[in-house]
Amino acid sequence: MGAAVRVENLSCSFLRGQVQALRDVDLSVEAGEWVFLTGPSGSGKSSLARALTGLVPRIFPGDLSGRIALGGRDIRDLEGWEIAQHVGMVFQRPQAQLFAQTVEEEVAFGPENLGLERSEVARRIGWALEVTGLEHLRDRPTAKLSNGQQQRVALASVLAMRPRVLLLDEPTSSLDEPSAWRFLDAVARLREEDGTTVLAIDHRTRYFSSYADRVVVLSDGAIAFDGPARAILDEGFCDSFGLRRAGGAAPPCGRPGGGEPFGPLAAAAREVAFAYERGRPVLDGVTLELRRGSVAVVVGPNGAGKTTLLRLFAGLLKPRRGELWVDGGGARLSSRAAPGISFVGQEPAYHLQGSSVMDELRSSAEAPKLIERFALRGLEDR
Repeated sequence: MGAAVRVENLSCSFLRGQVQALRDVDLSVEAGEWVFLTGPSGSGKSSLARALTGLVPRIFPGDLSGRIALGGRDIRDLEGWEIAQHVGMVFQRPQAQLFAQTVEEEVAFGPENLGLERSEVARRIGWALEVTGLEHLRDRPTAKLSNGQQQRVALASVLAMRPRVLLLDEPTSSLDEPSAWRFLDAVARLREEDGTTVLAIDHRTRYFSSYADRVVVLSDGAIAFDGPARAILDEGFCDSFGLRRAGGAAPPCGRPGGGEPFGPLAAAAREVAFAYERGRPVLDGVTLELRRGSVAVVVGPNGAGKTTLLRLFAGLLKPRRGELWVDGGGARLSSRAAPGISFVGQEPAYHLQGSSVMDELRSSAEAPKLIERFALRGLEDR
């Protein structure tokens, strides 16, 4: 059928050559093929995706060399709207591509701008909402959705365009288990019905072993492996490239220091309720105890209230009803202070204030140790 995407000797650098993101990448993706692109963080996956959509260098300043062809046409000869008709991309951060007021308006925007008949636009909206499980959120404001729900809206808006090449940058990162499988099934249906080419970038290998035809592993900006997708079922293969195992197995982890498994009460919630809008409770009657030295995992489907609960404990939100306590009831949390509690949210960029890694850590006397502990050596001035 011919190559839908062809990359020849592609190199990409940022900051006037200081950061080499891609090195002599050669890649060909045939029309209708599903390629799973993976690799460690910082290996160049997102940079390749941005280059394939023309975002580098048109939006993100960077230096490109080599050639990219979409459907046999050099990307440098294509206008932005032509690239958008050929390649549909779902970004890592759904907030970066949502701008309409409601879910339905967001999904409708692309098909409407293709000049399609109203009946076809309505059909595509309905189909995209169905396969992403968003029918019940059709009229909900996009700004009022959870991060996982926003990601599903971004997926639906791209699916409604029925692109020839579907480029997915970590599409499962914020999806709960049923939503992830539902979405991948929808992509498989789209591929079967329309012959859509799929290039999926992700760390979660287990989702793609039964869908992808090939796996391509990037390492330090270069292709380290290009072969059949079944390779990711081999734990040794995954370990050799620093990938997550498809089986989801993790190495055993003991609690350091030994001793009793539970310490004294560290924090607690008592009959906590919260709602962002009247009549739409997010949490209702939550009671929870957290013991010092323990690890608690809060799980649940997208929109269940997990992030809201953490924000309440961090003092970023104030409960409508009930109480939150820290240090065994010694202090009541308010919307202004959360003594002894630190919060790391889903969006790391929201936390960063400094202009470089060392600038970010300037207030910490432990900066050198933190640099080593979190493998940031060599990135101090980035």
